[in-house]
Amino acid sequence: MSISNRVWSMMSNVVELAFGVGLMIFVTRGFTVQESGNWFLFIAIFALLSGLRDALVQSALVKAVVDEGVGRFGVLKTNLVITMLTEVVLSLGVTLFAFLSSGSLSSLLIVYPLYALPNALFRWHVFYLRGNFRIREILLTHVINILVVAAGFVVVLAQGGALRWVPVILGTGSGVALLYAGRLVPWSRLRAASFSRHAIADIWHFGGFGMLREAVSAVSSRISLFYAGSMLNLQATAMLGVSQRFAQIALLPNNAFQAVMFPTLMKMGQTGDREGLRQSAEKSLSTLLALTVPITIVGIIASPWLLELVSGPAYRSAWGIMSVYVLVAAVITPFGTSFGSLVTALSKPGIAFRLVLFNSFLNIVAGYLLIHFFGVWGAPLAMLATEVQGLFWVITLSARIAGIRYGRVFTGIPQVYSHGWAQVRSRLGKPEKAHTYVKL
Repeated sequence: MSISNRVWSMMSNVVELAFGVGLMIFVTRGFTVQESGNWFLFIAIFALLSGLRDALVQSALVKAVVDEGVGRFGVLKTNLVITMLTEVVLSLGVTLFAFLSSGSLSSLLIVYPLYALPNALFRWHVFYLRGNFRIREILLTHVINILVVAAGFVVVLAQGGALRWVPVILGTGSGVALLYAGRLVPWSRLRAASFSRHAIADIWHFGGFGMLREAVSAVSSRISLFYAGSMLNLQATAMLGVSQRFAQIALLPNNAFQAVMFPTLMKMGQTGDREGLRQSAEKSLSTLLALTVPITIVGIIASPWLLELVSGPAYRSAWGIMSVYVLVAAVITPFGTSFGSLVTALSKPGIAFRLVLFNSFLNIVAGYLLIHFFGVWGAPLAMLATEVQGLFWVITLSARIAGIRYGRVFTGIPQVYSHGWAQVRSRLGKPEKAHTYVKL
C-alpha cells in the first residue's frame, strides 16, 4: 500500500465527508425536525439494503480484480449482473411496501429505486477501481457526484421542493458520476467474456457470510432509529439520526484505510504470506489510531457548538449522545473492521459472522431494554456496552488466528508520529538522523 494511495484514499474520504455533512445540513436545516426524522428512517432502510447488496458481492469482486488470470473478466461480468439483479429485487420490494403502506415515510420510499439502482452501479465501479488501486480515479468520481448533487440541492431550495426530491437528486449524481467511472472499465472484455459458475461459488462463499454479517450488523446499528420512531417520537429519531451521522463521518478514516488494505490482505491471504498479513494489519491500525484519536478528542470537546452550527439550535442537546457514538466509531470499531477483513482474507468469513451475530443480538436486546427504561440515551449506552465486550473477543481471536497482538498496535502509535515528523523534516529540507520504522 503506497503512500500516494493512502493520500488519495484519505482525500476521497474527505470528499465523502463533505458529502455526508452537506446532506445532513441540507436536510436538518431545510426541513422540519419531523421531516428530518423521516429522512433518517429512510436512509437507515437504504443503508441496510445497500449494505446487504455490497456485502454479497464486494469480497468476491475484489478477489476477482486482484486475480491476474484471463478468466477474471467472466467473473467480473457475473458479479456485475448479480449486483444489479440483487438491487432490482430489493428496490421492487421497497416500492411494493411503499404502495401498501401509508404515512409520510411512504412518499420517500416510493422513489427509492431512483436512488438505489444508480447507486448500485456506482458502488460496483468504485469496488472495481479500488481493487485495481486506482484510488485517484475514485476521488474524481466522488467529486463529480458531489458537484451534481450540490447543484440539485440549490434547485430544490430555490423552488421550495419537497423532501422526496432528495433521493432523486442523489440518484442523478450517481448516474452522472458513472459517465466518468464507466470509461475506466474494460467493457469490451466483459461483453466478450462468458458467465462464470466459479464466480457464483465465490460470491456465495464470501458474500453469503458477508451478507448475513452485514444484515445482523446493519439491523443492530440502526435498530435504535426504529425503536425511537415507534417507542418515542420523530424528534428523538432525528436526534439519534444526527448523532449516528456524525459517527459515520468519524468512520471515514477507518473506511479509507480498510478500503486500501483489504485488496492487499486478500492478496497476502491467497499467497500464504501470514507474516506480511499480520504486519500490515497491525501497522495499518497504528497509523489509523494515530490519526483519528486526537481529532476525535477535539471533536467531542467541540460537539455542542458543532451540532448547533451544522444542524441548528434544536439539535444542540444531542451532543452527549453524539460523543458516545463518535468515540465508539473512532476508537473501537476499527478493530472489528480490521478483524473482518483479516478473517475474510484467510478464507474464514464464518468466524466474523458468528462474532457479529452475537454482538448484534446483544445490541438489539440491550437497545430495546435501555431505550424503554432510559429513553433516547439507551441507544448509545447499548452500543457502547456491546462494542466494548466485542473488542475483547476480537483481541482474543486475532491473536489465536493470525498472531496479532493489539498491544503492538498501541505501542506503535508513537513510532507513527516519529516517522511522520521525520518525513516532514525531510520534505522541509531539514536533515536529521535516519529514522527507522520498526516492524511491529
